[in-house]
Formats: sequence, structure tokens, C-alpha cells
Amino acid sequence: MNIAPFVDGQPQQDMPDLLTGHHNEMDDFLSRCHLLCLKLLRLFGMGLKVFSGPLKHLRENTGHTLLIAGQIEARDGGEDWLSARHSHSRMPSGTILRLLYYPALSNGEIKHPGSTEVRAGAHSDYGSITLLFQRASQPGLEIWTSDSTWQPVDVNPPGTENDPFPPILVNIADLLSYWTNGLLRSTVHRVVSSTGCTDDRYSVAYFCHPASDTKLVPIPGEMIKARVAERGNEDTDEPPKVITAEQHLNSRLAATYGFGLQDDPAQD
Repeated sequence: MNIAPFVDGQPQQDMPDLLTGHHNEMDDFLSRCHLLCLKLLRLFGMGLKVFSGPLKHLRENTGHTLLIAGQIEARDGGEDWLSARHSHSRMPSGTILRLLYYPALSNGEIKHPGSTEVRAGAHSDYGSITLLFQRASQPGLEIWTSDSTWQPVDVNPPGTENDPFPPILVNIADLLSYWTNGLLRSTVHRVVSSTGCTDDRYSVAYFCHPASDTKLVPIPGEMIKARVAERGNEDTDEPPKVITAEQHLNSRLAATYGFGLQDDPAQD
């Protein structure tokens, strides 16, 4: 189930009876998730050494043709450059909370007895970053490593075994990878059930996206400047087309589900 951000403490969609009476808790949880994402994005801004200062100085420092008047906002440069573009004050966005349920498999549903069963196939997330909340007793998440192997991700990594709740897992997603010219790579992952697992699996994911009208120009910082030079995408007289966050999301949905490509929009 997908749950959009609340507005003025109220859901913007029909909610199931199970959640009736829990709107305050849901709104508080959504707000806390978003605040955590803003803090993480601010840290990314620091790590990427995003330039701050007047627009003309940004243009001189980066050398990017795309950084021209009207395509970036110099007032929120520096470490807040990323977080400012994810502010709820700039709604709407693709940000969503997803409640995930993987029912236990019966013996008749097990395709490969004695081996790992894939419950959610290999994929990467679409937005900037994802927060994943898991139950302590329910492993199953695996990531695709640089060695081209699947590596299980501990629900409780060493040092957190006695924590009251498992740590929040953070994934870098496709849009942030696109925004950083591949410097930060989105995490390919999947969910599996181990042999003999007979329990239902529950998790919660918070997918954080920038405001839909955000223009995905190169992030104005030393790290991205070096990345562009490394990949050979130097300045040209004809800058590449700038897309918005909404266009990026729609392109990913189209690639995965054919969204926006149906003759009948009702089939999207």
C-alpha cells in the first residue's frame, strides 16, 4: 500500500479501516522520515562540496553551461542545495510511504525446494534516497555487489544486536545517481525467502523524491565537476536537455511498467 504525505495533518487519499484513528501517528511518522531524509541530503551536500554564493560565482566555479539564470536557485546553495529541493513547501513530489507485505509461501508455492525463493526481483528505487524499516527477525534483503554477486544485508549489523529496533537502512536511488552523473550509484537489490522460512514478511519503505518541478541540472560542486570531466562530458555549445524530477520518475515508470505508453490512460 502506498501512502502519500499528509497535508495539514490529513491524508490525501482514502485510508483502510485498519488505519482509522491512527492518522496522527501516521502523520508524525511521515514527518520524521522526511526530516531524516533532509538531514541526510544536507550531509550529501557537504560531502559533494556544493558551491555557495551568488549565481555568477557558481557559473564561474563550475564551468557548466547548464548553470544559467533560471535553472538553479543560488539562494539555497551550499550544503542545503539538495535538501531545499526536497522541501514539502515545494509540493507536489513523488515522495511516498509504502507498506510491504510478503505472505509466507506454502509448500505448493515453493518453486525450487531447498533453495532461495525470490520474493521481489532485482531492482533499484526511483527517487533520491530510500529509508527501509525491517523487523529484527526477518532477513531477506540482498544487494548486488561490485563483484557481481548477491550479498545478504544484516537486519542488525554488528554492534546493533542489542538495539531496541533494527537500524534504518538507507538506499541511494536512481534520481540521485542521475543527478550526480553516476558518482553516487543507486543500489540494486532484491528480497528473498530463505529455505524453511514459514513467516510472513513485513517492511516499510519511505521513498524520498525532490519536488516534481525540480530541474535536474548538474549539482554545482567540486565533486560533480570532477566527475563530468572524468567521464568526458565537457562543456559544449549545445547543453543537454534538462529534465524535471517528475519527468525522470515518469521515464523510470515507463521503462518498468509502460506507464504513459498505453493507448488508454486508464490502463497506466
